[in-house]
Amino acid sequence: MSLLYRAMWQADASQLIVTAHREFSKWVSGKHPQLEVPDDGESDGPGADIRITEGSSDEGHIKRWVLHEDDQHDRWITTMTAIHERRDAEGWLWIDVEHVSQSYLDDEVDVAAPRLARKLLAALPSSHHGPLKLQSTEYELGPNEMAHFIEQLEHPDRQLPIVVFSPNHQAARRISMQRAKRAAGTLAGVCQVHWLDPRGEDEFRAKLGRDLGVWSGACRVYMPRLFVDAPDPRQHRYFLARHLGRRALDAGFKISRYLSPLITRQRAPSAYVKLRHLLDTDYEAQIDELFHEWERQTQQNEQLERQLRTTEDSYVDALAEIEDLNVLQAHAQRSLTETWRAAEAVGARSAIEHHLHDEPAEEDAADLERPESCSKAAELARQHLHKLSFPEAACRDLSRLDQAIESSAWATTAWRGFVALDTYAQSATAGGGGFYHWCVHSGESSWSASAKKLAMVESESVRQDDMLRAARQLPVDPRVDPSGRIFMEAHLKVSEGGGPLAPRIYFFDDTGGDTGQVHIGFFGPHDHMPNRSTN
Repeated sequence: MSLLYRAMWQADASQLIVTAHREFSKWVSGKHPQLEVPDDGESDGPGADIRITEGSSDEGHIKRWVLHEDDQHDRWITTMTAIHERRDAEGWLWIDVEHVSQSYLDDEVDVAAPRLARKLLAALPSSHHGPLKLQSTEYELGPNEMAHFIEQLEHPDRQLPIVVFSPNHQAARRISMQRAKRAAGTLAGVCQVHWLDPRGEDEFRAKLGRDLGVWSGACRVYMPRLFVDAPDPRQHRYFLARHLGRRALDAGFKISRYLSPLITRQRAPSAYVKLRHLLDTDYEAQIDELFHEWERQTQQNEQLERQLRTTEDSYVDALAEIEDLNVLQAHAQRSLTETWRAAEAVGARSAIEHHLHDEPAEEDAADLERPESCSKAAELARQHLHKLSFPEAACRDLSRLDQAIESSAWATTAWRGFVALDTYAQSATAGGGGFYHWCVHSGESSWSASAKKLAMVESESVRQDDMLRAARQLPVDPRVDPSGRIFMEAHLKVSEGGGPLAPRIYFFDDTGGDTGQVHIGFFGPHDHMPNRSTN
């Protein structure tokens, strides 16, 4: 049995159980008109059956509704539980949808909130989960709503995702709006869905920045524990508009498939743990056994999810590097073609070819052996890249990187970063705009200037924190600073994935100073450079 959907929320307790029973009855009658819905007990009908159990005491009131639906190939089980502790003004609703199929290897199931959940949210306008209000329709996000939205986004008690759809100015506006509207129904009960009003786009991007922004018809899923001042874009999935499907409802299904393994791990509310003994005692032992088994499976799943995220991050990094290299290769090919055309136009092609074939080539960093470990990459950089100042003290915990499964890939990428810094230092001129400008405009760079690969400054939260700033006081040639240490914030992101091990290369640009070099101050795991979100 596979758990596909789980929603839990709180609402005003005064009519909670009565409303839940009414909406369940209407929902079942619409699906199975011949199936009677009792107040308590069991009922059978063609292809479906119901079991309703209830318990009440001085502690509180709990009621569970279970609908089994069967056909030739599939079985669906929808379980709804309403829980109210006597002294509380609010109660809980909990809906699970499970599925088992004979064709489980062939068919991909579109996961969506049942109509029951959408109807209950409409019938219970006080519905919320922690600080997030819940409804089955989209929220409009304009200038007037922006401050409250940011407050909810960063709220430490938020446990559910927030999804934001942006307008697409290159296509009909209604396409993005319809995607948001249909997604709000598909994801009802498990997250908030917002439609970004074009009037609020500028303020939205100004507050969230490039790393957390959304534009051009795309959408982003903002997970809990988000810090705007210290963004980690890997944690907040971005879906490009072209990947959201042709139909308006496809976007919600795509996001639901992404969230389903996460939302189904939600733990039962504490009120349920207190009151579950009031349900049918014949099933209590079985429920307890299943609950403990679920907890054990949840722990295993969380470990597998962490491993999967690390693998996915490494895969995304590899794709990004391939894309960057393809762009650089195409640029180099165009430059080479133009050079040969120019040489041919002035009659110099034959002389150049003769020189290339007859003259011995100077040592080129691109022709050196490829390092198999991060330690080897640092060693090669010190030996061959003379425009880098790279003290041994800059290398920290490279043995940890060398032992990682991604070590070889990280070493290759780090070496490419060192070569890019050395090449930049060789060609740097006064007022040339620095390393970032060179990466973007020179046509010589083997390093991407994207936010995923390069940061020239740290966030204000790092700059203003004495402890975080002190971690970035790194070794440098005394000709740059007599103390032998200097604050470095510019860094290469060797990998976005890899968690605390993800390598970083911090550097200081003195190409316009006395040394004329780029100074490497740190090469090692990310966890040596804490920030607000990791501290």
